[in-house]
Amino acid sequence: MINPAERLPLIFSHELGLQVYFVFDKSLNIKKPKHTMSSIFIFAKKMKMKSITAVILTTAILSFGACKEAKKTVSTSDEVSTNQSIDENSTEFKIDSASSIIEWEGSEGLASINTSHNGTLALSSGTLLMKNDSLTGGKFEINIASLKVLDIPIEKAGNAKLKKHLLSPDFFDQAKFPNATFEISSINKNTSDSVSISGNLTLKRNTKNIDILAKITNSNSEILFETGKFYINRNDWNMSYGTEKSLGDEMIRPEVGIKIKIVAKK
Repeated sequence: MINPAERLPLIFSHELGLQVYFVFDKSLNIKKPKHTMSSIFIFAKKMKMKSITAVILTTAILSFGACKEAKKTVSTSDEVSTNQSIDENSTEFKIDSASSIIEWEGSEGLASINTSHNGTLALSSGTLLMKNDSLTGGKFEINIASLKVLDIPIEKAGNAKLKKHLLSPDFFDQAKFPNATFEISSINKNTSDSVSISGNLTLKRNTKNIDILAKITNSNSEILFETGKFYINRNDWNMSYGTEKSLGDEMIRPEVGIKIKIVAKK
């Protein structure tokens, strides 16, 4: 058992947010580093200063790599043709814009615990197609100007500042590209109410086909289409502002979280 008094704090890195300790163990055995989010403990025998410095640098580099681990994003591919004739037996449900919503999430910095922002986007129009209680197709349009920031109180200057920046050419370029679209290209049924969907997501006239999971609830006159949170990499749509890792804590992460809820009615 190591006496806590024997811990010798040698370095605190402001950039990495890590406190590094060396613990001199009387057993003289070097053990593997043990670490948490906030600290790293290195067990070592007597070392020369050069060896200590090398271990500090190595540990910091390894910890830095762990902190900047990216969230897993959906797979993407080139646009898939959706020029298929609509099954005449399919029933069209129109999207209720007032009841439908898209939630978004973004974050900053390289650390594993990042400053996050979140908000919503509204759907302006769209349809879902059903046949025999199964989803057969659909397309919807997203109104970029409807973007809202929810994590900053609306009366705070930061709310309007962030919204203005997100709508600027650095990100959505709303003046030039007022809408985004998602069009279903294929559907695979997983369970009675869950489907795997491939669809073309178009942002700033850049289109990529993505795969997402959705839950479908059909009550004859109304459809509820819901996804869990998934992440896209905005670099895939040429929205690369601020993604350079050299920016450190000023970096704006490329992963964007999205959650979709659609209510469609006959």
